[in-house]
Amino acid sequence: MISADPPTDKCHIAHAFTAHSTIGETARGKVFIDRRNLFEMEHWETIIGRAKRWEDIVIVDLPDPDPTEKWAKTIMYSISSKKGQCQYIGFTTQTLEKRKQGHMDAYKSKKKECAASQVLKFKDWQMDLIEEFPCANRAQAEARENYHIQRADNCVNKSIRNGAKLEPCAPSRTLIVARRRF
Repeated sequence: MISADPPTDKCHIAHAFTAHSTIGETARGKVFIDRRNLFEMEHWETIIGRAKRWEDIVIVDLPDPDPTEKWAKTIMYSISSKKGQCQYIGFTTQTLEKRKQGHMDAYKSKKKECAASQVLKFKDWQMDLIEEFPCANRAQAEARENYHIQRADNCVNKSIRNGAKLEPCAPSRTLIVARRRF
């Protein structure tokens, strides 16, 4: 969002603002919206609400960056347990089998407790592919992971995002194309 004047008396120089950082304010002038990474309708509603008039809204429709070789292989997955009635959402650039082994090794060694361990402690856990999601970088993968976390029922990651002590143990996280059981 771009404004002619600083929004408050306590401000800092920035090239852009997030929609949520300007809640309750109205822009004086044009509102430029970068449509990349706006996954939810609420994002659009929030940012459009910053403008005084429709004519002040400019949608910047840049092409998505090309996926880098590493992040082009990004997949989103879940680890769930019916008995525990919980799930963990993650992303990785590895194969699901390799990532599954990494979770099991971390859980067995107990060197680092992570969010997935809250699901892995149940014997009936399973790992499923949510989607393949090629990205340009880690930030895009994390944004897509967060999209799935916010929509998941009984997701152990939600407490992590809200300041709990456990860390996510997946190195990365990500439209449901197919669900495969592993």
